[in-house]
Amino acid sequence: MDLNKTVLLGTEYDEALFDQLLLVIEKMGGIREDVTTGMGGSQEMLLLSVRLKGGIVTIERETYVGLSIHGPVATIDEICMQMDSTR
Repeated sequence: MDLNKTVLLGTEYDEALFDQLLLVIEKMGGIREDVTTGMGGSQEMLLLSVRLKGGIVTIERETYVGLSIHGPVATIDEICMQMDSTR
């Protein structure tokens, strides 16, 4: 059984959604671990790793793919609930 999950939150170009995600993670006590950016042709990618609640949450923002989060099920569920309550 996989103890991690991935949730696609929306489009990669939704700046308000990205800012909201970062704010929620900050309020939950997230600490940035690593940032990777890349570009290939017309695609851009941002990978941001955050330590949160004893695990690692990965935020991925990629052209034509969208904005997604991946990490421990309980943590991802809590992030999604917080995102819903602040919309």
